[in-house]
Amino acid sequence: MDRGDRPGHFTTHFLKTMPYDLLLKNGILTTDYGVFKADVGIKDGKIAFLGNLDSPFPGEVRETLDLQGKYLFPGVVDPHCHFGEPGTAEREDFGTGTRSAAAGGVTTVIEMPLCFPPTDNPEHFYLKLALAQEKAVVDFSLWGGLVPNNQEEIPKLFELGIQAFKAFMCYTSHYPQVTDGELLQGMKIIADLGGLVGVHAENDGIIKYYTQQLKKAGRTDGKAHAEARPPIAEYEAISRAILLAKEAEVNLHILHMGIASGAKLIHEAKQSGIPVTFETCPHYLTLTEEDLLRLGPYAKCNPPLRSRENVDALWEYVLNGTLDMIVSDHAPYTIEDKNKGWQEIFAAPSGINGIQTLLPLMISEGVHKRGLSLVHLVRLVSTNPARRFKLYPKKGTIRIDSDADLVVVDLDAQWTVKKEDLFYKNLWSPYEGWTLKGKVLTTFIRGKKVFEEGKILAEPGYGKWIAMGSS
Repeated sequence: MDRGDRPGHFTTHFLKTMPYDLLLKNGILTTDYGVFKADVGIKDGKIAFLGNLDSPFPGEVRETLDLQGKYLFPGVVDPHCHFGEPGTAEREDFGTGTRSAAAGGVTTVIEMPLCFPPTDNPEHFYLKLALAQEKAVVDFSLWGGLVPNNQEEIPKLFELGIQAFKAFMCYTSHYPQVTDGELLQGMKIIADLGGLVGVHAENDGIIKYYTQQLKKAGRTDGKAHAEARPPIAEYEAISRAILLAKEAEVNLHILHMGIASGAKLIHEAKQSGIPVTFETCPHYLTLTEEDLLRLGPYAKCNPPLRSRENVDALWEYVLNGTLDMIVSDHAPYTIEDKNKGWQEIFAAPSGINGIQTLLPLMISEGVHKRGLSLVHLVRLVSTNPARRFKLYPKKGTIRIDSDADLVVVDLDAQWTVKKEDLFYKNLWSPYEGWTLKGKVLTTFIRGKKVFEEGKILAEPGYGKWIAMGSS
């Protein structure tokens, strides 16, 4: 670990209110601004005290927990997950999805608009909001849709607290694809509002051509999926999205990027002043196209998995600070639907379960195996997403008056991923059987313990709606 990981000294800060609801003692705070030993006092769901261990505590305490030297992270903010409601609750719902999040140390989710109907107008927003408020155990925000024929709805959604809008540059079976003209006009509207456009960046024409050719050739194996969506399809679409965003002067976010060459392209765009960020996912940092042969449809995702050389190159962009954030892109499907791909890979839906393993995987694969600093990890999974989606400093950090969203982690605990320990509605994971180093022990949301020792402790509906920009 580098110097940013070594526990240091910390000056005492507190709000002069008492009594405190909870005091977390003897933890190692793992934050976006340093790693150090400190106590944390919580009052009314917020962090009210950060103190040097040698300082007298300035107030009465209703409950004290001794962390015994365990690491205390800010809750993970996952801005890319799919829970399926309304319309496809058999895949996942806000109850099972957010319980899985809590078990993985994810305390805030921003759920995607791909549902039936999509979140593309206020009526559909309220439909999804009601489901989430009834079932969620972690806090949540929502993406809006940038789809054909909803340009007049975008300002209305923005006023409701949706300030990020998703567009597909390629065909998908359950969400309307936009043309370049529709995308550009939508970008201009969102730019005037001060919002953000997220794009699924793949070239539709390239994908359709190669898919047809591979089907004609009788290819049904897992790797045919990757060959049908070659890296150039992703690279070209990223390049086009950047060009359109420059023209519209809009904040652009490239979703679930899987190619290292795209990271270089985006870095150059940033250097030229274009406000673009990008994310990748654990599966692009751990799995390869060879896993499509072993795992078949359970490794099928869009964009597809790439080569081992690409994985290693993508890690370099993680470690050198080019990458902005790591997200789950939790996209579950039923086992029945996934199994269709064993006979013919193109028959299976694309998506990987991953929200519960997001943080443990990045601790194991990033911190322990590759020397990723803890400060950098916190920025990638908590602080940077909270900043980009206007939830900071309410979320994504450990600071006075931030929400007390906290995760107790045993950095050295080794454990094996087993499907019976998952909270997904569909109990499968491409990481089943993997031994990971780094385990989530306890998750707090607004000072309340919602997960501990494999059990969810919060009732459905505990999760709160967080409007973007309300921090």
